[in-house]
Amino acid sequence: TASRVVVTCDDMVVCDTGWADLDSRACALELDLMPRTRYAWTVSVRTDAGEEATSEPAWFETAKLGEPWAAKWITCDYAEPRHPIFSRTVDVDPDAIVSARLYACGLGLYLPLIDGERISEERLAPGTHAYDQWLQYQTYDVTDQLRRSSGASELSFTLGHGWYSGRFSFILSDAGFYGDDWRLIAELRVRYADGSERIFGTDDSWQVTRSTITFSNIYDGEHRDDTLGAVAPVWARLLDAGKAAVATSRLHARLSLPVVAHETFSPALIHTPAGEQVLDLGQNIAGIFRLHVHAPAGTRIRLQFGELLQDGNFYRDNLRTAKAEYLYISDGTERMLEPTFTFYGYQYVKVEGIDIDPCDFTGIALYSDFDSCRGTITTGSAKVNKLISNARWGMRDNFLDTPTDCPQRDERMGWTGDASVFSSTALRLAAPYAFYRKYLYDMALEQKTRDGGVPWVIPSFGQPDGSAIWADATTFIPWNMYMAEGDPAILEEHFDAMCAWVDWLVRIDGDDHGWGREFQYGDWLSLDSTDRGGRKGGTDEGFIAYVYFWRSACNVAEAARLLDRPEDAARYDAIAARVRAWIDAEYYTPTGRCAVTTQTAYVLSITYGLGNRAWAAERLRSMLQLNDNHLTTGFCGTPLLCPALTSVGYNREAYDLLLNEDYPSWLFAVNLGATTVWERWNSLDENGHITGIDMNSMNHYSYGAIVEWLFSCAAGLTPTTPGYATARIAPNVDWRLGSIDVSQGTAQGRWHVAWECLNENGLSVSITVPFGATAEVVLPLASEDAYERLGGHVLGPGTYEVSYETTEPVRRVPSANWTLGRILETTDTSEVLR
Repeated sequence: TASRVVVTCDDMVVCDTGWADLDSRACALELDLMPRTRYAWTVSVRTDAGEEATSEPAWFETAKLGEPWAAKWITCDYAEPRHPIFSRTVDVDPDAIVSARLYACGLGLYLPLIDGERISEERLAPGTHAYDQWLQYQTYDVTDQLRRSSGASELSFTLGHGWYSGRFSFILSDAGFYGDDWRLIAELRVRYADGSERIFGTDDSWQVTRSTITFSNIYDGEHRDDTLGAVAPVWARLLDAGKAAVATSRLHARLSLPVVAHETFSPALIHTPAGEQVLDLGQNIAGIFRLHVHAPAGTRIRLQFGELLQDGNFYRDNLRTAKAEYLYISDGTERMLEPTFTFYGYQYVKVEGIDIDPCDFTGIALYSDFDSCRGTITTGSAKVNKLISNARWGMRDNFLDTPTDCPQRDERMGWTGDASVFSSTALRLAAPYAFYRKYLYDMALEQKTRDGGVPWVIPSFGQPDGSAIWADATTFIPWNMYMAEGDPAILEEHFDAMCAWVDWLVRIDGDDHGWGREFQYGDWLSLDSTDRGGRKGGTDEGFIAYVYFWRSACNVAEAARLLDRPEDAARYDAIAARVRAWIDAEYYTPTGRCAVTTQTAYVLSITYGLGNRAWAAERLRSMLQLNDNHLTTGFCGTPLLCPALTSVGYNREAYDLLLNEDYPSWLFAVNLGATTVWERWNSLDENGHITGIDMNSMNHYSYGAIVEWLFSCAAGLTPTTPGYATARIAPNVDWRLGSIDVSQGTAQGRWHVAWECLNENGLSVSITVPFGATAEVVLPLASEDAYERLGGHVLGPGTYEVSYETTEPVRRVPSANWTLGRILETTDTSEVLR
């Protein structure tokens, strides 16, 4: 009946909501925060029986919150290829330490150590972001390490190039896009029991030596030569005062989730027809490795990474210019090797220089530290389950600090289109709210430098801005986050950027509809492409551009209403109405028929209620039938295709697309051994040969958006209010799938929906509604008796189960009304006809 949040600091209450009707999805607090301070908080609830319960305390800790730095930016000679190590001795009283925190930022990447040991499991800090706009610093709790010390410890930082100063983006020179120097700022604060504090900050009293890492960048890998001798230390230099002032002004507490090691893989050893030693992880991952070596001094070991075998041999031509290798020269000492400043997208590793024992190698998946299994889904089809796994792995592999397009070739960039079309699926499978929030922060900063325009990739690395769907990520991703979590804070935070994008569109469009003439990616990589490269789809690009212009304006207007901004709502409603009128006039006949005659055009018409929806639905079904029930859609149409079919009652056709196994289909890749989702429907041909290398990744997640349909349509779980306080559960059953079991974690609690075909006339359904939530239920093929035994049409919190006889067969019996193609899909019938 009531709840309460209490926040304390040093056992003093600093915020108390009192007993109130708090929203369990999100609760804003009035709280003045102090820098570098830990706060504890509890939640209490009161029931209608007068009971009360209070949670165990949770905690959060603030960073510097704008407090001046007691440290200076330092640098050293950049021409020396051996990567620098900055260090100093810190003398502490380990027995009197109450707490110790390290605040640090190193560019491009940095590895902090105390007495030669990692202080954190985080990799690739400070991450990738718009370095010309802001610089993330990290906070590390080093209390325990210093307490274990002898009193005099060496604090050191090894630096690498990373995204900041290494070769990256389509800038293919050796110089980095954002920087051409080494930079470090670090501040260690040690608090003692008597209330005193020691501060150790970077300055010109620090020393610089050199590591045995001689080369690193994101695309090409890392080189390490342990035969190199020690380098005499020199004093660090202070960064130029002007550069230092600018860099300090850009420092901002981290928003990136830490990139950490997750799953590990033990490989199998393959001796290929070409005589190569190749390790096979069995799973395509983004990550690093650990390799135990004990080779004679001077031994040169080379590891190369790739996604494929071709004709049984190691292959990596689809990585284009990315070398993706690790080179090591042994000094004869037994070592455990692990890359420090790079990562690879790979399943296969070619090893040269030693006779490899696969037991000495471990593959390590790296991705941002979010819950990647918040939503789980299992079906009665092993192949569909593999597709779900592939989509989840594609998400993990491409959620390495930034939502990238692919993790392996000379790209690995935060393409906005890929991020946008997959965001709804990611918010089903995982808990990426903080991950997306950082991405949107970068996006908003980029927009400020472009008068509202959204670059193709975030961070931009100098790429152009403005393309429908891609740039519309700035309105679609925050809206999807709000719908998934029920917290309007993300809309409040990103609202100005959302407005700026629509305002940019208005200016570009002008009075002569100029937006439609700008460069567009359109229905990227669709199969009805008319361009020679087979990339741009056959759907009119202007049509797609104006549909998303309209939808972005609608998103902004709706966000304005939610945020109680009536004037903004009215303004963007008017923009949306004007664009919608243009779409209706330009692309639809007076009777509502769409003038663009592609699968994707009809999908957009159905999804967004444009023109004559029933006519579009029938045309889409007809086009699928004429194409032997196969899709031709690309990045625009595919994520919406099956939901559109289900929404107009063509559930059978949606399942046909899901369950097709020949080209083009999702299961075509599964049958060819894919462990992630391909960039193209035909990345490999039916014989497993690659179809091209100019743009062909085996690890793109965009087409994995079909998994959202499994949640929302096959299982039928759809929120009717943001954050799942209320939901509609309307499963769509197909005999061929057999069963489905969905568990969906939400801010409201955990939902569960499952159904199983018991026989040709029987179904079982199980539903769990979380505390405080309500579900409207539509049982498939059910009589009123089934609802009575379930508990009704509207269910409150609890678990409900029912098994019932369906009002018509779950497995449809062939009839003369069926098309010949559909009859031939039914095994028993086709055998009789033959």
